[in-house]
Amino acid sequence: EGEFDKNDPAPSVDGLVIEPSNRYEGELHIGIYNARDIIPDDGKTSDPYCEVTIQGCRGKVKTKTIKKTINPNWKHLDTISVDFPKDKALPPLHLLMYDDDALGDDYIGGCEVDWTKCVKTQGKWVVNDDFQLIDIKGKLKDVQVSGTVYVQAKFVQRGMVDDKKPPPILD
Repeated sequence: EGEFDKNDPAPSVDGLVIEPSNRYEGELHIGIYNARDIIPDDGKTSDPYCEVTIQGCRGKVKTKTIKKTINPNWKHLDTISVDFPKDKALPPLHLLMYDDDALGDDYIGGCEVDWTKCVKTQGKWVVNDDFQLIDIKGKLKDVQVSGTVYVQAKFVQRGMVDDKKPPPILD
């Protein structure tokens, strides 16, 4: 009792054997909901947008630009395909915020988001919080970085059925 019986069949779904994976391989669903009190880069406002990447992944998430605001509401949902070994530390989400300008976009802050708990509680929106914007690029020496960005994330392992439920919004 309590021991593995090598004569038991492997777990299966509809007759297909499910092999345990040694990788986190699937889709990371990312929500960039809004930002609050960001630095005004164009006088009293900015034209902000965000980009999210993960080191080692090809894709990126990019919100649209919201014109003339320091409190943008993107309500943006997207996914990045991920494939990482389970025995290595997961790289963080790398979020950068920019002010969209015709002569070149200005960096106005960023943050790193740990999504490790997403792989521990798969299929649930377990990252669901405001994150303080800081100068993660080290390029804003004479500028006060301010504001927060509301980020959400859930991981769906390859082969897992996604419930497609939208993320809950916390006030």
